[in-house]
Amino acid sequence: KGYEKGESQKFWIDLLCNVYGVQDFSNFISFEEQVKLDHTSFIDGYIDSSKVLIEQKSIDKDLKAPIKQSDGSFLNPFQQAKRYITELPVSKHPRWVVTCNFKSFLVYDMENPNGEPEEILLENLEKEYYRLSFLTDTGSVHLQKEFEISKKAGDIIGEIYDAILKQYKDAENPSPATLKSLNMLCVRIVFCLYAEDAGIFGHKSMFGDYLKLFEAKDLRRALLDLFAVLDQKEEERDEYLEESLAAFPYVNGGLFTEEDKTVPQLTEEIKELLVRHASSDFDWSEISPTIFGAIFESTLNPETRRSGGMHYTSIENIHKVIDPLFLDDLKAELEEIKQIKSAKNRLEKVKEYHKKLGTLKFLDPACGSGNFLTETFICLRKLGNECIRLEIGDQNQMAFDDDFVKVSIHQFYGIEINDFAVSVAKTALWIAECQMLEETSKIVGRNLHFLPLKSYANIVQGNALRMDWSTLSENAPTGFLYAEKLNIYKLDKDFGTFEVQACTQNNYHGNKYEELNVITKEVVEKELSEPKSEPVVYDYIIGNPPFVGYGLQSDSQKKDTLAIYVDDKGKNYKTAGKIDYVSNWFFQASKLIQGTKTKCAFVATNSITQGEQVSSVWKPLFERFKIHIDFAYKTFKWGNEGTKKDMAAVHCVIIAFSSCENDSEKRIYINESQSIKTKNISPYLIDSPTVWIESRSKPICKVPFMTTGNRPADGGHLIIEADEYDAFIKEEPGALKYIKNLTGAEEYINNKKRYCLWLVGANPSELRKMPLVMKRIELCRQDRLNGAEDRQKLADTPTLFREINNPAQYIIIPRVSSENRRYIPIGFLGSDTIPTDSATIITNAGLYEFGILTSNIHMAWMRAVAGRLKSDYRYSKDIVYNNFPW
Repeated sequence: KGYEKGESQKFWIDLLCNVYGVQDFSNFISFEEQVKLDHTSFIDGYIDSSKVLIEQKSIDKDLKAPIKQSDGSFLNPFQQAKRYITELPVSKHPRWVVTCNFKSFLVYDMENPNGEPEEILLENLEKEYYRLSFLTDTGSVHLQKEFEISKKAGDIIGEIYDAILKQYKDAENPSPATLKSLNMLCVRIVFCLYAEDAGIFGHKSMFGDYLKLFEAKDLRRALLDLFAVLDQKEEERDEYLEESLAAFPYVNGGLFTEEDKTVPQLTEEIKELLVRHASSDFDWSEISPTIFGAIFESTLNPETRRSGGMHYTSIENIHKVIDPLFLDDLKAELEEIKQIKSAKNRLEKVKEYHKKLGTLKFLDPACGSGNFLTETFICLRKLGNECIRLEIGDQNQMAFDDDFVKVSIHQFYGIEINDFAVSVAKTALWIAECQMLEETSKIVGRNLHFLPLKSYANIVQGNALRMDWSTLSENAPTGFLYAEKLNIYKLDKDFGTFEVQACTQNNYHGNKYEELNVITKEVVEKELSEPKSEPVVYDYIIGNPPFVGYGLQSDSQKKDTLAIYVDDKGKNYKTAGKIDYVSNWFFQASKLIQGTKTKCAFVATNSITQGEQVSSVWKPLFERFKIHIDFAYKTFKWGNEGTKKDMAAVHCVIIAFSSCENDSEKRIYINESQSIKTKNISPYLIDSPTVWIESRSKPICKVPFMTTGNRPADGGHLIIEADEYDAFIKEEPGALKYIKNLTGAEEYINNKKRYCLWLVGANPSELRKMPLVMKRIELCRQDRLNGAEDRQKLADTPTLFREINNPAQYIIIPRVSSENRRYIPIGFLGSDTIPTDSATIITNAGLYEFGILTSNIHMAWMRAVAGRLKSDYRYSKDIVYNNFPW
């Protein structure tokens, strides 16, 4: 009927619940919120989580026409909504305003409040439902809230960490064993804090209430007793166990297994932190396991704490990897299934799709605190929950098999070199599983038990570059049904020769069991063998492996690279020693996925797609392993999300690749809102055929040679800065004829003045008459003597730069210049200016060479093949100039 007052709430509840899958509408949308103008008025609808304000009108109202208000003014519905907004707190200002008349929606984006609204007709909603998806898309509002909560949780744990560390005997210089014990203690405390707030333990504040029972001097023993009980099945516990401990459930999963972890004596301050600050004053159930895992690790990682900042992979950046790799396709597939008209066929397809979700396997071979795996798990479980909702249909409850939740953390594999990060990753996944199970409980209308945890060995500690990724323990079911003792089994139908096995002990490994053949009724005692670990074939390999430039790699890391970048005869590729450490993960993944349909996507430093590294890194992968790039993100800043504001952003790319046949269109993402389709993506991340621009010592054409400028190698003693020039000349006027301008990239680009003592051919007897010059020469000699072996040899000629190239005229090209420039600054200089090694020079060059080098085509070539320093152009004679097709 479309009557504003009587049907508005029913209309919106129906839309949100039946179209957009909202489960608990009463907590999702509020109706008739009072707002004070010069009279009392009411907001028709407000969605806080996605910041949407709704102004509803009757079906006969024109949404763009002014309507008389109770105060006599004439306002259209949008103007009416804007008047309400002025009376709301800033925190409640909406991002979206929706006006509706039961047949049409006008959507106003308040980021552009003067722009034209989008119109969606109700009759077209079946095809255009996605246009209102912002109603339930909490987006950045939700992410910001999650980050703030998780950041606060990290701060709390940081306080607890610092307070407990002081109690260890070696607190001033803690041993690895002490730090390991402290880290594990903090992981256990976090799990307990989360479990009490999430209702896993029983009632809220259960952990805090337990700690309140003890004085500070007894707190250590109380925690040790609790950890022991949490690792013990109820039936194995002391029947006279104190009630305060007996109330806690069995956790399992290895989290509380005793591993000789040392817990020190605790203080009143620590008790206050645990009981009040951490337990009663903070709700741990709202933390984001994806964000918190990384923040938690950063908080407790001594190296990170010393650096004064923390870094984590934001959820937005994770989705740059997983969305185009698989998540977008999975979402689109489910939406297609929803459009099937036949209810029977639709349900069948939903079940097939849900089952498929439970078979997908994911590996992060540098998983850190598990944020890629955790976010992927959450996304798959949300899709699984949507399947469950579709399977239920209009029923509130229905009968389910015990395994109706298809997606499990068994499907997620990780390798991490840091043992503490492994513990954090497992805990983050457990928390994510608990949160998703809570969502599932709301859908099916029954409580689902989270504890006991299962023991998962799919995240392992080790150096991924020295492991076989395909042999990670899968702990797969053996296909048999186990029982603790042999009972009489009631069989409703003929199971053929299906074997029901009964273990004689609780522990299966190495035990005997009785095998019952249900046809012959014969019982045979057999030995239970250890489950076999089958090689794992992953569907997707993802992650953010470590970036370490070849000049910054440790000896161990260099050995890793040289051990991995070898040809099929075991011989190193010739430039293997000059590539970024992250390249090893691309090589290992490319090798692993041969003959499979596995798809991979890694975040990497942009240096592996630029300059000399392109052929060094990618040529073996393309030619030997026949991989191809499926999609890529061009360079973007991977900023620090922590507390230290002045830490530099890392410049990254994302590269997805596979070796299986793939004729579909590829996509290059320029940024979040701009991308291009292409049939091929070259390793330079451009739309072009795959070609290799390799380092060469001579130009490919008959043109003048390019060289690098002069290296002073003087410790700064032969250089005169602009602010000391006048004073130096005043005290040492005889030195003027030996002083020349000195210019490198920065000086040339920014027109900065610098000078140097250019003493080539200087008369020694004349120099001895200039004490300031002689002092600088002696300081240069001492600096060289204290340097490396090759530098020490230069001490014999302390008056000279390492190179003494001073041409009469030359073209100068800065080796590094800003990416924001359309043209690199290039120009002519003469013999009165000495070029440094931060610039390249071309002697014997004229206006023709100058014209070509400053042309658009040369600049386009440079942008395509040059290396980068961060994102700035790095001009190289061996790559850019010598390969340029004149």
